[in-house]
Amino acid sequence: MAYSLDMRQRALDLLEEGKSKTEISRMLGASRTSILRWEKRALRGELAAIYPKKRGGFRAGSNGFCGSTTLKGLATVHRASNQQIVKPIVMIAKTIEIAKRRYP
Repeated sequence: MAYSLDMRQRALDLLEEGKSKTEISRMLGASRTSILRWEKRALRGELAAIYPKKRGGFRAGSNGFCGSTTLKGLATVHRASNQQIVKPIVMIAKTIEIAKRRYP
């Protein structure tokens, strides 16, 4: 959940007043983890997260796969490289196609 900058600043003000993270959490309805994260950011001179963050993980079509965004397309691209991975991907793709036809 995204919290407003005003709420984050209020939490930091309450920390400075000597309130515990648990008390602040109960008062504002934010998790202790969020309050801890805001406190760490404030120490670095930030209040909000820096967006957009770089994210890890694979996104179909983003790594030079000729724009193929389907599981079948990915399976075709990788067919020669690793057959053990390709078979389950093709099975998943077929299952998705069947489900789309049954539940449009």
